[in-house]
Amino acid sequence: MTSPTPEPSSTPILGIDLGTTRSVVSYLDDHGRPQTILNADGDMTTPSAVAFEDGDVLIGKEAIKSLAITPDQVVQFAKREMGNDGHMISIDGYDYPAELIQSFILGRLRRDAERHFGDTAQSVVITVPAFFNEPKRRATMDAGLLAGFSVEAIINEPTAAALAYGIEHGFMDPDGVFKKPETLLVYDLGGGTFDVCILRIEGDAINVLGIDGNARLGGLDWDACIVDWLIDEFENNCDIDRKKLEANKGILQREAEEIKHSLTARKQTNVKIRLGDAVLQTQLTRSLFDELTAHLLDRTRFTIKKALEAAKLTWSGIDRVLLVGGATRMPQIVEMLQRETDITIDQSVSPDQAVALGAAVYANILSQRANGGESSGKQPLRSVDVTDVNAHHLGVLGVELSTGRPQGQVIIPKNSPLPAMNVARFKTVKPNQRSVVVKVIEGGDMRGHNATTIGTFSVRDLPAGLPAGSPVEVILQYNVDGIIQAEAIVLATGKKNRIEIKRDAGLTETEIDEWQDISSEIYEALGLD
Repeated sequence: MTSPTPEPSSTPILGIDLGTTRSVVSYLDDHGRPQTILNADGDMTTPSAVAFEDGDVLIGKEAIKSLAITPDQVVQFAKREMGNDGHMISIDGYDYPAELIQSFILGRLRRDAERHFGDTAQSVVITVPAFFNEPKRRATMDAGLLAGFSVEAIINEPTAAALAYGIEHGFMDPDGVFKKPETLLVYDLGGGTFDVCILRIEGDAINVLGIDGNARLGGLDWDACIVDWLIDEFENNCDIDRKKLEANKGILQREAEEIKHSLTARKQTNVKIRLGDAVLQTQLTRSLFDELTAHLLDRTRFTIKKALEAAKLTWSGIDRVLLVGGATRMPQIVEMLQRETDITIDQSVSPDQAVALGAAVYANILSQRANGGESSGKQPLRSVDVTDVNAHHLGVLGVELSTGRPQGQVIIPKNSPLPAMNVARFKTVKPNQRSVVVKVIEGGDMRGHNATTIGTFSVRDLPAGLPAGSPVEVILQYNVDGIIQAEAIVLATGKKNRIEIKRDAGLTETEIDEWQDISSEIYEALGLD
């Protein structure tokens, strides 16, 4: 679907933290300070939830309210399904891609921004977990397109948080120069994802030294431990069968989140939950909660170790630990870190807003570059050079001729500074071969175990008459967003060849157009367009 070129907007490029459980939209004001835009409910964060109810689409707080009555009509945590091969979310017999669900949330944030500025919002920088693979990054960009945005960039959440840290505490001057060099370890535990990122901030540069993480570990998993405990308590103390408890997991999940929040401020909390005629009345102590979730905390500790190894550092090389993400409010996080190190544990930036605020700072930097060094702000940030790294190896998977077993080859190693490019050389296996097919993977081992298949690169239209063993070079590269591009060169002719990428996951351009038409119809029917 081709849209007419929009009129220029006075709305600045927005920064959006598209979270698993909550999302935030921010911008840089005329004084060079990042600000969060309140939503229509007057809140700084919007629940990442969508409900389909009687032909209506409810987003945010209204969608959460539907959990108590029609839980099967509510979609939450779609971020965890972004970029997953073939995964669709089923509601009322209809299948929706996660990108469309996320686009509804982005659309809500866009309308909040338009209400704030009184003008259309066109451009955005969206954050993603540092450990997101390429299909998930591309899916995030597609969600932005479906929401009507021009996605200017994708930035890793810990890197955005570091930018917010620099601005919020005056460690960056108006020229974007850090007044004091530091090596930060960013511990980012959100609702559904976890990153550890080690960065060096010095002069006018932020350089990521190493990252590790888990795209399916977050506060939700701590909630799930409480849900399991609640189910056991109901079974042991109330006349209710497990099938009914399982059917009411949505309600129990909401209660679990409230219990977790309560235990952040106190050492024990009273629990009273009614499910039909069954009433559970008990207490949960923080010490028992910590015991129930100790295995999750251990996973974050192991991830820290891997990130330090990736950065070739030990704790002695870290100046400060920066906590980001709402789940870091749990006391067990700080207590664990204090057992690991005596380095300052910094909780000074808003755990809920830091990522979006940093995205707004980065958006301003991009805007300035696009305008030849000028910024719309009265106190512009001059250029800050941000160098991220890739979270996963990028390579190809073939077949070992002698054994017939899969054999991988790493082209761009994990933790390479972005943008990154490297070359793989292949040989034709028969005379007059007209194409070469290459399977590209991210992560995993040399046999392809636990790897994400990006897709198949087909090098077509090779010259006729090439002998067997003719070399073909495939050039793979990550851009600064972590998106993969490729081209091929036939060395015998020096000719660059077209590469078609048949992706295993994500939406095709045709599907994006089709879903964009559908989402536009929904917005129009709801009077939101």
